[in-house]
Amino acid sequence: MKQLFTFLFAALLSAGVLFPINSGAQSPNRMSYQAVVRSAKNNLVKDRKVGMRISILYGKPKKPVYVETQTPTTNTNGLVTILIGAGKKVSGDFTTINWAKGIYYIKTETDIKGGTNYGITSTSQLLTVPYAFYAKTAGSIAGVQKHIPLNIYGAFVDHGASFKTGMGGSSGLKLPYSGTPDFAFNFNVPDDYSPGDTIFIRIVGASNSNGDIILLPNFLAIARPDVGYIHGEFASSGLTFDKISISSVNVPIETMGYIVSPDESKTLLPGDAIIFGVFRRGGKGQDSNSGYFKIHSIEIKY
Repeated sequence: MKQLFTFLFAALLSAGVLFPINSGAQSPNRMSYQAVVRSAKNNLVKDRKVGMRISILYGKPKKPVYVETQTPTTNTNGLVTILIGAGKKVSGDFTTINWAKGIYYIKTETDIKGGTNYGITSTSQLLTVPYAFYAKTAGSIAGVQKHIPLNIYGAFVDHGASFKTGMGGSSGLKLPYSGTPDFAFNFNVPDDYSPGDTIFIRIVGASNSNGDIILLPNFLAIARPDVGYIHGEFASSGLTFDKISISSVNVPIETMGYIVSPDESKTLLPGDAIIFGVFRRGGKGQDSNSGYFKIHSIEIKY
């Protein structure tokens, strides 16, 4: 079986691999992408023109929103470098992709003989949407934002997590560094929700220490009136969260989570009841932040 090893350098903004093709202050409309191409015998395909078809896919059904073809040449190490968005367009418009809408994937298909007989296929989730692209579209999103009341009656807390009512910086849901503190919230999908859209979970909180904090999905349960559970009851798929990087102590910072229907045959609908569980693994070597993280606000946006 032919192999294609891919490296999504597009996600590493700090490495400087997003090249601004446009001049002036405009956002870049190209994404740098590299892959090492090997033959069926696991040999490097060196100094050879290869045919590639690149697709940007959206959501759990992995619907193509942009497709292009290119014929780059590998180097002496079998490495091919392309700029996605600069190829021959097959469908869609790379410059109008709404990166803030939800989860995206990159699919590459390769013909090592330089043609269009694509025998190598690789699909990888773009775990971190390139910030320059996100910023370009995030400000123009037409969305609805709703607050989920932070009260002890609407939340479940366990394993060291605690909740304090009141006003000010001392109130909120506190996740310590030690152990695996976790919490869960529930809400109903609002009536004005458009079926199939991604639901964003916006969490605002602060820490008494610097460093990264990782919030991991614990479970996602989705129930529908008169039907019962359509996902879950304690499934771990369909929910992701961005990493939280704390650089200023006790200063509010936000992170975003994403809920998509894990079963493409069961699209989220208004009225669906959603329970999502989240935990922190600071004491298990996941975080570089040795302090607590106190959540002051949880909202949904769609």
